[in-house]
Amino acid sequence: MSLEMSPSPLELASEPPLINRLRPYQREVALAILNSVFGRKGFTFSVEIARQGGKNELSAQLELLLLTLYMAEPQNLVKC
Repeated sequence: MSLEMSPSPLELASEPPLINRLRPYQREVALAILNSVFGRKGFTFSVEIARQGGKNELSAQLELLLLTLYMAEPQNLVKC
């Protein structure tokens, strides 16, 4: 009997169409943030990307993913 482990939320988020739509530098930031969230590390991130670099797209995709994954649980998300 083979026992297969289900993919972690980080692995699922890394698959298309979610995080792979981001540019490589956005993906690096997104995966670091998701690693902190899914690992319950609670890190604080400050992200600085040049004008027209996709800050809003990165933020929107992360918010969508996290709000969808945790919509049934009482959680806090702080974005400034």
